[in-house]
Amino acid sequence: SISAIYEDNQNEFWIGTTLHGLYRFDNNMKMIAHYTRNTPQMKLADNYISTIYQDSDRNIWIGHRKNGLSKINIDTNQLTTYTSDNS
Repeated sequence: SISAIYEDNQNEFWIGTTLHGLYRFDNNMKMIAHYTRNTPQMKLADNYISTIYQDSDRNIWIGHRKNGLSKINIDTNQLTTYTSDNS
């Protein structure tokens, strides 16, 4: 089920779920990307998304129920995960 929805400053929608990770849609609701903890090169910390936020540098921050935070730099399409293991 859906656990978080966020519209970023480019009118793209980020939809977090409780089991299937994070989906990114353009403003026509066409899916751009799907991120999970098993996605090669773009692994989330956890598939349970509790919150989504965009900072002033346009990074998308994803809060997880467990295992910390993930940050997506939408300019470079790089994902960084922050957990208690790497803090």
